[in-house]
Amino acid sequence: MEFHKNCTTLSSPGKYPDYEPLPKYRIERREPESPPGSGLLLGISIAPDAINEGALTRLACKLGSEFSKQKQVEAYIFDDRKAARNLAISYTDQKGYWTYLWHFKAHYTLDRDKNLELMEFVFPTLENGLLGVRRIKIWISRSSPL
Repeated sequence: MEFHKNCTTLSSPGKYPDYEPLPKYRIERREPESPPGSGLLLGISIAPDAINEGALTRLACKLGSEFSKQKQVEAYIFDDRKAARNLAISYTDQKGYWTYLWHFKAHYTLDRDKNLELMEFVFPTLENGLLGVRRIKIWISRSSPL
């Protein structure tokens, strides 16, 4: 599923259609990407009940504003502080990798050169009696409507 959301037109928290408030979040890990100046890599923790379209849309809008001077930002979002602090996504030989990966819930990408901002997340579903996941992609824009 894909959605398009504009940060300038979100309704107030508690109002239709964007009910959810900005979730409480914590930046557990912050690293510059290589080569220097290419961007920023973040590990963020949020509460498990904040893994939903409304809260993650507000978080994406907040991150884009908070890091307005960065050309690129990659944020991995977890429902566990220790996992957000310690997981190196591409290093599968890391001790505890699979335990940490279980807590990985969403991915935020900002690339100002490509005019690209999006939040992706998955949530569990039951499919034919087995656990499955549904993937959601939210495209973010910041322009004022005409």
